[in-house]
Amino acid sequence: MTPADPIPPPVTPEPLSAFTAEQVRATSLKWRKAADSIAATSRDRETADMLDAFADLLEARAARPSPWQPIETAPKDGTCVLLLCPHGQYVSWWDTEPIEWWMVSDNKFEPRPIRGAAPTHWQPLPAPPGSGGRRP
Repeated sequence: MTPADPIPPPVTPEPLSAFTAEQVRATSLKWRKAADSIAATSRDRETADMLDAFADLLEARAARPSPWQPIETAPKDGTCVLLLCPHGQYVSWWDTEPIEWWMVSDNKFEPRPIRGAAPTHWQPLPAPPGSGGRRP
């Protein structure tokens, strides 16, 4: 990065969980250095503060573990979960009838197996609003 180009390149659109902790720290450091450079050369404190805030958000988000878990760890007891497939996300459950597979329902027809590529990750459904954090 040169003084003529104090803004670091944009972060790729991959999920934050795809980056190592070291990569997140390095990106955060780049944002902070850009903020210092802007503040020192142009006295644009508002932009520098914004870059510092982005770095803070990046670090805070990186400190939280990703809710997505490998599909191999998903419950297979009929519990509804959120699935991540290459072609979308679904609220689904594991069923053994008519076949052993992840099922979905559109509330119009009978539940059906998910079509297309197999899910890769899952996470628990969030608790409903007003439930005090309890899941049904």
